[in-house]
Amino acid sequence: MSFSPILHKCLLAGTARAPLAADSAAAPLQDLLAGVAEPMRLWQTVAAIDLWQRAGFQPQTIEPQPPCEDGPTCPRAAEQVLLQILRGIHAEQLDSWLALARSLGMSIPHAALVPLLDQGIQKPSLRARITPLIGQRGRWLITQHPVWSEKYGTADEAPETHWQHGTLDQRRAALLAMRRQSPAAALTALENDWPQETVENRIALLPCLATGLSLQDEDFLDRALDDKRKEVRTIAQQLLATLPGSQLSERCKTRLTAIFTLERKTGLAARLGAMLGGGLPELKLDLPSAIDAGMKRDGIGAETHRGLGEKAGWLLDLMRNVPPSHWSGEWQLTPRQVLDVLARQEFHAALINGVVQATARTADTDWFVMLMTDGAATIKDLNITNTLLPEMRRLPQDQQERIVKHWLEQRSNAYTLEWAEQRFTSSGATLTPELSRLMLNALQRQLKTEPAASYHHRYVFTVLAKVLDTTVLAEAQTGWPAGDWEHWPQWRQQVDDLIETLQFRTTMQASFLETHA
Repeated sequence: MSFSPILHKCLLAGTARAPLAADSAAAPLQDLLAGVAEPMRLWQTVAAIDLWQRAGFQPQTIEPQPPCEDGPTCPRAAEQVLLQILRGIHAEQLDSWLALARSLGMSIPHAALVPLLDQGIQKPSLRARITPLIGQRGRWLITQHPVWSEKYGTADEAPETHWQHGTLDQRRAALLAMRRQSPAAALTALENDWPQETVENRIALLPCLATGLSLQDEDFLDRALDDKRKEVRTIAQQLLATLPGSQLSERCKTRLTAIFTLERKTGLAARLGAMLGGGLPELKLDLPSAIDAGMKRDGIGAETHRGLGEKAGWLLDLMRNVPPSHWSGEWQLTPRQVLDVLARQEFHAALINGVVQATARTADTDWFVMLMTDGAATIKDLNITNTLLPEMRRLPQDQQERIVKHWLEQRSNAYTLEWAEQRFTSSGATLTPELSRLMLNALQRQLKTEPAASYHHRYVFTVLAKVLDTTVLAEAQTGWPAGDWEHWPQWRQQVDDLIETLQFRTTMQASFLETHA
């Protein structure tokens, strides 16, 4: 039981030394106690307060909430498809459903909000897809659930609030949002808090500067090269290497200029070389015997490279910090000619790996396309395609399709599938009708040449079911070997599953076009 300070003093000291005031009890009780005789008033007050507290208080009155005004909800048919997906019927099509809803500016139906918000708790990528589609009701729901509030954040809080008081995930999301709104302001916020950030925080937050990266970030990134942790220094080096005109890149250019000597043929030798289809200059190297403190600070020699000696590793580290277009312009050669010059050098593995990694960092379109087509076919022992494939999404769409068509012509179906799956996973995008037709036809031809089913073939069918455009449904139903084909029993179930999935996706797409009748 709790008493007011005045009543407590009366109980300890007695009414003779601490007179009982009229307001010792709650206001509603004062009128009831006013008529009690003075000698009994203290004990009657204690008894009244005890009954009052044991009886409880009236609940707080809750003001009615205004109705949620969300954007246009999806048609009832699309809602039914989503609920089927959430019950496990073609669960792999959830990303496709969300991508369709977002492209049409529709919000998630109310009946699906709770299960989707629950799924997003453990899946950051799903949270990113859900958040723009939950509408006002979804944002209100998030505030009612502590776990949801922690993972999704509350809609009424600005990114700056999450940056100051949120979890690490929330702070990272807030910094990315701030970078999209104002890169300079976000950089200032990071700089102010950087001295107090833990190692874990620095490693998680520094990559956010890739969003809106510019030369304004260079001074801060350059200071990060002196961080005590190698992981932080490596991130700073990678960001500086992708920044056109950065001092890190310029320092590496200067060092390579001192190492390289490009000897061009002249006179009769040049004319004979041109007649024989050669005539390319020869690259001579003069590698240093040791690296200095400045090179170490820039990450040169910070790690060993499998299959390369120490000096070859330095060369790779220098090359990957210089945009590949520099060599095309400096030497007045096409990207293909530069590659040929590097390939003829004793340290060709280090040189080419360096220029490939530089291409991955800068996403230079001309170099990217050349390396993924002619270069990958010519220099097969350096895994050029594996290095560049994860970065293909940064190229313009038409250039990506140009590379994929080249792969299909060369029967490089594995790379095509991996690219298509990565693209779908990152954005939910499916293939164009033309690429879908080419990939489906490639699979149908493959059955005739490789009739034995394998685990890889199951992977092929799984990916195609997600990424093919539904306009190829008719071809998927008719383009297979005849039913009396001896190997047909090995393939029938997978073909049927592919057709059924395409039919489901066709229904899903049509469901968004129905009216709210």
